[in-house]
Amino acid sequence: MEYTSTIKSVVKKESFNTPDGALMNKYIVQFANGHNPNIYMTKEFPKNVGDEVSYNLDKSKNKAKLILQNKTQSYLNPKDEVQKLIVRQSCLNRATDLWGNIDKNDVEKYNLDIDTIIIFARKFENYVYNG
Repeated sequence: MEYTSTIKSVVKKESFNTPDGALMNKYIVQFANGHNPNIYMTKEFPKNVGDEVSYNLDKSKNKAKLILQNKTQSYLNPKDEVQKLIVRQSCLNRATDLWGNIDKNDVEKYNLDIDTIIIFARKFENYVYNG
């Protein structure tokens, strides 16, 4: 359900890595209307105490998502998806170069090597897109 209220306080809690390697920050935001939801964002919290904001609240999960007014509609070019795939392939290539040879004879080590390469590739991709 959508609400609009004034921010009374913002507390940054723990951060964690998502499966794709992005760093997710958890914020507990206290609003003037009494709501205290968790808000998860990959960037720093974009609003300040005293700002009036709109948000969608899932009461069952005590989780909210800010509705940012300055978003503009953009056209998604199909070539953007192709570019993402090229970046991913390049990151995987660099991660493989960095890790070196893979031992195909030892199945356990082989699986560990593959998992490690994928982790490196995702970190590289995250760096390309998020700095």
